[in-house]
Amino acid sequence: SIFQKAYLGYVQITNKNPGVLIIIDYSKPSNEERFYVLDLNKKS
Repeated sequence: SIFQKAYLGYVQITNKNPGVLIIIDYSKPSNEERFYVLDLNKKS
């Protein structure tokens, strides 16, 4: 899934904002929602 690919990339790089994962799904057209910001530290 797109989340799995994004997370694997996240753990392989040095991130300036630890706990924040940003996903842009370019497989979707630009008129659909395709930008996601996930707070990995939030427990809900």
